[in-house]
Amino acid sequence: MQTTASKARRVYTIFFLALCGILLIAATFWDYQIDAAINDSSNAFGKFFAKYGELPAYSSLAFICIVLFNASDFGSTREKLGKLCAGAGYGLGCVLLFVRYSEYWTFLGKDKRTVYAAVAGLIFLALTLPLSARRLPKAAMKKFRPFVIYLLLGVLCTAISTELLKQIWGRIRFRDLESAAQFTAWYLPQFFTENQSFPSGHASGAASLLALAALPDLYPWLKKAEPLLFVLGAGYAFMVGFTRMLVGAHYLSDITVGILLAFLFYTLWRKLYLAKKI
Repeated sequence: MQTTASKARRVYTIFFLALCGILLIAATFWDYQIDAAINDSSNAFGKFFAKYGELPAYSSLAFICIVLFNASDFGSTREKLGKLCAGAGYGLGCVLLFVRYSEYWTFLGKDKRTVYAAVAGLIFLALTLPLSARRLPKAAMKKFRPFVIYLLLGVLCTAISTELLKQIWGRIRFRDLESAAQFTAWYLPQFFTENQSFPSGHASGAASLLALAALPDLYPWLKKAEPLLFVLGAGYAFMVGFTRMLVGAHYLSDITVGILLAFLFYTLWRKLYLAKKI
């Protein structure tokens, strides 16, 4: 017998998939025309989300590892190793985050920017890791641990599959077209060119917020809010995707497939999570 929550999940899932199907059908016929109609390379929102749209995905590694670090004990050798790996992962996450966004907050020369950003990431690690161990309650972190493992699996699978498809498909971006004749439909892979329009990495990265819909599995008091959490995650992903279309970086099909990829993996790992497989 289905619960109210599972019925609501089924409704929003069907609606989401139907919307994606409609968008893909529209993209099949009017991908090029849509981009041509809305293209505005100087759009402020487009520039902003080109920089920060993937922030949820890029910050996820540090977030995941800080939870795992504080959920682990210094007991057995296995626990010590797990805590060590989580701490190292948090450090890597901090460095990656600072390096990824260094060009937007430093005035350093391009040749030194990455080095200084990496050092800043390590300083941030040294300041925040001991503080988190004192401030974050271990019991709460242990309860939260299955969710961040689920998030980690979703982020990794989405990122890897998106990157592989980009390499295989080789679709040219709208802003790189010299003429309409170079445009290719989304269902026709070009195979290993230097172009990487399909699918959208920004859209699939932004769709990491779809993981929010799994929070009620951990905290039952959020059950009624599950549809809203899903809509927030999907809405953010489509908003970021739309801004990528505005600046000519992607087509409607690129962003739709990117979001669908994320939805596929987050749904898959959530089923395993619910079944207590992770």
